[in-house]
Amino acid sequence: MLSRNRISRFVALSAAGGILLLILPLFFKNNNYILTILMLSMVWAIYGMSWDVLFGYTGLLCFGQLLFAGVAIYTVALLKINFDLSLPLLIMAGLTAALISGLVLGLITCRVRHAYFSLTTFALILILERITFSYSNIFGGEYGISINRAWGVLEMYYVVALVFFVTLIVLWLVLKSKIGLALKSIREDEETARAVGINVSALRIFACLLSAFFTGAGGICYLYILEWVGSTIFNMMNSFQVVISSIIGGPGYIFGAALGCGGLSIFFEAMRPISEWRNLVYAVMLIVVILIFQKGIWDHLVSMKHSKSKNDRCQPIRIDKC
Repeated sequence: MLSRNRISRFVALSAAGGILLLILPLFFKNNNYILTILMLSMVWAIYGMSWDVLFGYTGLLCFGQLLFAGVAIYTVALLKINFDLSLPLLIMAGLTAALISGLVLGLITCRVRHAYFSLTTFALILILERITFSYSNIFGGEYGISINRAWGVLEMYYVVALVFFVTLIVLWLVLKSKIGLALKSIREDEETARAVGINVSALRIFACLLSAFFTGAGGICYLYILEWVGSTIFNMMNSFQVVISSIIGGPGYIFGAALGCGGLSIFFEAMRPISEWRNLVYAVMLIVVILIFQKGIWDHLVSMKHSKSKNDRCQPIRIDKC
């Protein structure tokens, strides 16, 4: 399934990105604000890559991606303040809670299709937002829950970078394997996939579990970066931002989803000084990108590379007369 050229390109691109992320703190190690923005951009990139598993490869449009992150975050926060468990146990509990929420959503996908699945995820995240806001004695309401950071800012940066690269590598390997090909076949034609013997229900559940696990991991990073969680984690606009940013980056491409979500999170922060115009600029940019790059920025870059390679191969050989 994976050619040597494809693996070498992935390794080269990942290595370049890894080196860049490793050396950036050397320039900003005394600037906690910049390091926090970089960490949050990696968390959003994790959200985007996880969402792309559902939509870009399986064809499941999820409007509530951050419900996985929120469940993991609140599990960790509540266990921390009520039982003060050790960090490894908290992380395991948070990831387990995320997997359970993924299993529930996966079982739902076996009973509903297409638009009904999207509406279900929309309803679930609205319900969770209302629950966490209303039961303030448990979830903190609008004031949320605060915890202590497990590491210093610089150490936390490298932890988030590690989680980001583990997510990137694992998802790329899985989605470029036979499993990824089967997921794509479900996206393209579910009935044909069933006809050739693909267990559609099992693979949909697997996709939800995979997406939930890494979204939960990103959510736990988010909790320890900000040292706080509130009902806003379930805000509908946050999940819509994952959807829109991933589509701009390029659905069906792990690098595209990471580029879209990570890059736009930095863009939003850079636009903070003109916050009253930020939504307008964002809307205009969204329209322009959709009109120019109809399948996303990464797909456009890939298409340009392929067309250039094709032109190079088809270039006629000139033989000068002697």
